[in-house]
Amino acid sequence: MSSSFNRQSDAGYSLIEIMVALFIVGLTTSFVVLSLPRATAPIEKAKTGFERQIKLVRDISQSSGEAFGLLIEPHRASVLVFRRGEWVASDQFGENSVLKLDDDLELEIREKTRRFETRLKSEEEDVPIEPQLWFDASGIATAKTIVLTSEKQSFRFDIARDGAVNVSVQ
Repeated sequence: MSSSFNRQSDAGYSLIEIMVALFIVGLTTSFVVLSLPRATAPIEKAKTGFERQIKLVRDISQSSGEAFGLLIEPHRASVLVFRRGEWVASDQFGENSVLKLDDDLELEIREKTRRFETRLKSEEEDVPIEPQLWFDASGIATAKTIVLTSEKQSFRFDIARDGAVNVSVQ
């Protein structure tokens, strides 16, 4: 005669099994969360965009045989091309033709002797547009230091006379 009181019930999980399962789920979740890309800060996006714009202007000027430059204002950088004796806006770079910065970001040209003021052609005066940074077909560039700043961080762009671009955190 068999007693029904002596049988063990296998219905359910033990506390140890549940804890092991929760540990595995937590560990997997932490790996997934840590592998997700971080949100890029606006200054990082601006740094990447400005560096890409500088290098694109340099490379296109050498391959096209035309002089290209960047008109640098506090909250934007625009591509110019030298045609028929004057600097004109160039739209052939698509989204890289004009780099617009957020209000909390600013581009500043650092020069040892004087600060260069941006000059724009207006209806009232016939003042030509002149880029502060330009590259010619032979690879020569204007040597400049340009700083991209925000409240928390700054990047320094050193452009050498041979067209080399060095970016550093300031």
